[in-house]
Amino acid sequence: MPHMHEGIYSRRDVMAWPEDWRVLIQTPYNCILLCRDCNLGLSGKAPPKRALVLEHMIRRHGISVVLWARSLPFKENPLAGLLQTLV
Repeated sequence: MPHMHEGIYSRRDVMAWPEDWRVLIQTPYNCILLCRDCNLGLSGKAPPKRALVLEHMIRRHGISVVLWARSLPFKENPLAGLLQTLV
């Protein structure tokens, strides 16, 4: 059975946010499915890097992903540098 994985922003990235803001990362733009062993690190492989997931989501959903990521209320967005280079 596949596991849901936050591919761009993790729950750790937003744990300092107020609880009602944390749901902002629970979107199809941020969620990917991984096999159980890959998600839990049991396969010897790490989950895909954020930049790779972001690239995939942009191909799948378009510019909406970048607009969503830029709209999140981070004090310092973990992907700010990458997001500035996009569109």
